[in-house]
Amino acid sequence: MKRLEIFLYFACNIILVLLGLILTLTQMEAIGESLVASGIAGIIMYWAIYVQRKRTAEEETLLETLRRFGIIDILGRRLTKEEADKIGDTAKKRQDIMGFSLATFYDDMQHGRIQELLERKRIRMRILVVHPESPYCEQRDYEEALPPGTTKNEIIKVTKFILALKNPNVEIRWYKSIPTTSMLVIDDDEMVVGPYLTGWKHRNTYSIRLKSGKLFDYYRTHFEKIWSDPKLSCKPDLSIYGGETYEKG
Repeated sequence: MKRLEIFLYFACNIILVLLGLILTLTQMEAIGESLVASGIAGIIMYWAIYVQRKRTAEEETLLETLRRFGIIDILGRRLTKEEADKIGDTAKKRQDIMGFSLATFYDDMQHGRIQELLERKRIRMRILVVHPESPYCEQRDYEEALPPGTTKNEIIKVTKFILALKNPNVEIRWYKSIPTTSMLVIDDDEMVVGPYLTGWKHRNTYSIRLKSGKLFDYYRTHFEKIWSDPKLSCKPDLSIYGGETYEKG
């Protein structure tokens, strides 16, 4: 409605209410009460329509923002194993995975899951975990109330597991930059990301499912920069941990 129409609409309904109140003080109470009821109903009806229109506009703005940034869903937790497997099964060419120690990933992969993806689907997989000598490992132990050395040992364990596969389609690197997020990227189609927050165990914080969009591009660039920059990540060197030696780079 235009402003003049709004003014006239409210004016008419207010006049009905006032006229009804006047008539209720005379001998025409029934007519007066009817006019009051009609006027109030008209005002309420318009208010309901106005609120609905405003809410619809706000919802449309929100939906457009979600579409522009590629947000599919926001979960108040991390993905379950079943959910992660279902998303992972959609991969056609590549999976990129980034995390702190990927302890949960290691537990899942021990049961042949990674071999199935690499051999049956022949996808390529790139994995980023924190450098085991990073000071952030000790800090993360403290933040998650873990025994000292837990995060470091989990990183070494998952690294040994991946290298023992001796599969050229899977690569792992240790990254040195500040750990801020976990990532699971499926081809260039879908992604699940989640932050590392102080005061929260990682598995209890939220995660965001993304498709192609602005946020997807931000996180994709984040992963690619860390993976390709030798100052931000390197190939594993397990020689000091009683494992294989890999050329640094």
